[in-house]
Amino acid sequence: MKKYQILALILVMAMFIAAPVATGKEPTYVLKISHDSPGGKHPRQIAAEEFAKLVMERTKGDIKVEVYPAAQLFHDKAVIAAVGKGTVQMAMPGTWFLGIVSNTLYMTGLPMFLGAEREKYYQIFDGKIGEAAFKEMEKVGIKGLAFWDVSMACYATRKKPVYHPDDFKGLKMRVPGGWTTETRLTLMGAPPVSIPYAEVFMALKQGVIDGVESTIMSLAEIKAWEVIKNLTLTNHNLAQFVVIINKEYFDKLPPTHQRIIERTIAEITPGQREYATALEKESLKKLEEHGVKIIALTDKQRAAFYEKLQPMEAETMTKFKLDKALVEEARRILQK
Repeated sequence: MKKYQILALILVMAMFIAAPVATGKEPTYVLKISHDSPGGKHPRQIAAEEFAKLVMERTKGDIKVEVYPAAQLFHDKAVIAAVGKGTVQMAMPGTWFLGIVSNTLYMTGLPMFLGAEREKYYQIFDGKIGEAAFKEMEKVGIKGLAFWDVSMACYATRKKPVYHPDDFKGLKMRVPGGWTTETRLTLMGAPPVSIPYAEVFMALKQGVIDGVESTIMSLAEIKAWEVIKNLTLTNHNLAQFVVIINKEYFDKLPPTHQRIIERTIAEITPGQREYATALEKESLKKLEEHGVKIIALTDKQRAAFYEKLQPMEAETMTKFKLDKALVEEARRILQK
């Protein structure tokens, strides 16, 4: 059995066999975790449940961890401010939302990330570039803990297949939001449309939109094969969740508890990434089995996308005042 399958299995089993921590005393601290993904086997929920179990065990019940999926507390777009204010203690929103508190995270919108392997993202954000992003977040009362995997971003279309950036001309494409996703499609001639993801399936079915920028996993979740025919694996960005905690809450914890939280996140992260990668492969297979045409770009086709999107580099660098040294560090890792 492959390594990622073993780690994924461990995470899945942990969620179901976890037993409540019985200590005979009331917890001193409550740590609420909010995210807007479904429960079940979603990569965020699996990892959050494992984190909760381990932290409660390791603090002997002194920290009670409660996980609230499916936007029971906050949608990801609103949870960043909620964590900063301490309304909720912990969350793991997507990088596409966190640009409002960390300009460094806009770096992944640069064309040089087009087609990059996910391991390169890990190297980049587990190092000083991720540290720079976390430092920016501290200015608004947020402490960053780790980058977790979601799935590679791609483009799905109802009718017209996309092999070249010019194929996007005139297509109404739904985007998840954010300057980089909108600018990318605008450069390719596709009017970006912003609608809630919950409405995407019906919008595709009714022809309100011609396609969607999404992740492979999310498309499989909504059974998109019923409303799309083509999936182009541009792999222009690795969608990532960022584990964040209210800095004041964290700083007030005993040092032993702080170390437990940081150590537990560090231990869980590799398995979370393995599990997300495995789920992505499973989702891609499911889409293909249901008749979706999977389009893997050739080197020549990918070069055409890079050339079309190249104007974004200077504009992104200027607009978000990106650190040139950090950008060059990321470029060095990508080119290794």
